Amino acid sequence: MPEDDRHPPLPASPAPAPQAPAHTTLRSGEARVVPVVEEQIEIATVRQSQGAVRVRKQAHSHVATVELPGWTERAQIERVPIDQPAESVQAPRREGDVWVVPVYEERWVTLKQLYLREELRIATVRESALRTEQVTLLREQVSIERQDPVTGQWHAAHEAEPAPPGAHHREDVP
Repeated sequence: MPEDDRHPPLPASPAPAPQAPAHTTLRSGEARVVPVVEEQIEIATVRQSQGAVRVRKQAHSHVATVELPGWTERAQIERVPIDQPAESVQAPRREGDVWVVPVYEERWVTLKQLYLREELRIATVRESALRTEQVTLLREQVSIERQDPVTGQWHAAHEAEPAPPGAHHREDVP
């Protein structure tokens, strides 16, 4: 049951209490009933329309300059001289994050012998860098309007400023 229907509306003025004579003398053995009156009040709330509120939300985009973290990778090559004879040709191998690539050559000596001349150690080097780019961002704007209960016309209550990113914002509408 709605709250409006629980209590009847209040009367315009209270009912007059019964009046007793101002001064009465009783004879012996005579009894008289004296009424005792108690007033009570009942309070109720009545809802009345004061108009309506309308909220509109619009999205606007704008271009902003932002810095984006990123990285580039390049190969860093270190030449390690070995200059030793080799028994056989070995395939490239990994040592942790580094590729080791053997480089061979044949040399004439009194006899032909295979020499491991050097190894190339190739590692990936990550370098961080900031770059600037133009990106399009979206911003929403909310307008609040109140409807006049008499004329039915809509009037701007106020413009709501957007809250900063990550913030919650509450606005009370009068």
